[in-house]
Amino acid sequence: MYKFEYMLDDGDYLEFNKFHHFSSQAFKRNLLVARYGVPAICAMFIFYAGMGMGGLVFWAAAVVFGAGGLIWLFGFERLIFNPTLKRQIKNLRKEGKMPYDELQTITFGEENFHKTTPSGEMTLNYDSFDKIAEGEAAVYIYLSTLQAIIMPLRIFESPAQRQEFLNFLGSKR
Repeated sequence: MYKFEYMLDDGDYLEFNKFHHFSSQAFKRNLLVARYGVPAICAMFIFYAGMGMGGLVFWAAAVVFGAGGLIWLFGFERLIFNPTLKRQIKNLRKEGKMPYDELQTITFGEENFHKTTPSGEMTLNYDSFDKIAEGEAAVYIYLSTLQAIIMPLRIFESPAQRQEFLNFLGSKR
């Protein structure tokens, strides 16, 4: 039996969203199109400016669209994606609609697991897990395609304990 009592914060939720998005094949496909499509459009604008306009206008367009395309291409995650997620989480917090409770108490028994939060309790069998995934910052126990129990790595005493826990979950599926 395993019992964990811990606090979640916005950083944990942000890491879950990043992990979830970058693990999704649909998101990866859309990211590829967005990451390379926007710079390609910028390159077409530069080409168009070079055909119809001369001198200073061409170079101004080349600098503006070239810089924009490069920033988009190489800085998408750091400059666009992460700040957008952070802003969405901040807005959710401001509206009081956070999709997680900060205090989590989860007990994993032989037959099922029990989760207690300030907003309620739930007991589920292990066969209700959609999948178990391990990210750089947490272990995610997916209950559905979009819902997961977030277990930050900091709650485990050691990597060995985390692996033992994952083996325990694997034996229950």
